[in-house]
Amino acid sequence: MKTIDVNLILGQPGTHPGGVMTTRDLLVEMDRQDIEKGLVTHIAGAIHNTDVGNRLLLREMQATDHDRQRLMPIPVVNLELPDGGLDWDTWDEMGTRGVRACPSFYGPSTHPQAVEELLNQLCAKGWFLQVPIRPFCGSRWQTATVAGSVSLAEPKADLLVLIVCPSRGDFAELCIALESCPNLYVDVGNLTTGTAVSDLVSRGYVDRLVCGSGFGVSCSTPSRDIVRYAPISEAAGEAILYRNAGQLMGTRVCR
Repeated sequence: MKTIDVNLILGQPGTHPGGVMTTRDLLVEMDRQDIEKGLVTHIAGAIHNTDVGNRLLLREMQATDHDRQRLMPIPVVNLELPDGGLDWDTWDEMGTRGVRACPSFYGPSTHPQAVEELLNQLCAKGWFLQVPIRPFCGSRWQTATVAGSVSLAEPKADLLVLIVCPSRGDFAELCIALESCPNLYVDVGNLTTGTAVSDLVSRGYVDRLVCGSGFGVSCSTPSRDIVRYAPISEAAGEAILYRNAGQLMGTRVCR
């Protein structure tokens, strides 16, 4: 079965031997593992500097136009700026339909009005917001929290907010967040122990679950395998590994 990966990463973090620098490297692995499409960001934007990471991501996407049908770039926003520090028209041309925020790494915004304007901008454009708890499996950096993700999701009930790379230790808080915020989606790719996936499905959240690997820093297959081998129906597995992410990559319109 073809899958969609919601957390592909360009760049090398410096703390791990892995890392890929080009979209072509990503596509080679995607072809090998039957990954049809993916959301891709640059690690530098999450743990170094938003401008640097976004510039590197944009340069790579512009250099390989044919990749845009399979890779949707996800720039990282600066929560201190009303426009997130982005050239929205340029990213729109790249096929972007979502952005990433890392409030725990850069610190909470000291300009609540800027955050409000950014959320309004996303809502008006029908784009989603990614909030990674950590950028990849085993990361030493925590880039957000579940509570921080909820604080960004609550003000705009129709803005889709995707929590990326939570761990099994976040499970209880995730369940509360999913119950309280119907606009939250959750990436299950790092819930690699216990029965987290089947538990979330049994609680009725299957339509809000997606799967990301963290490749090319993390391996591309373990995250997908925990869904494939979970005691859930084939239809539920297809929803998590493909259908829900496909809908996420489409356009949305907020009220």
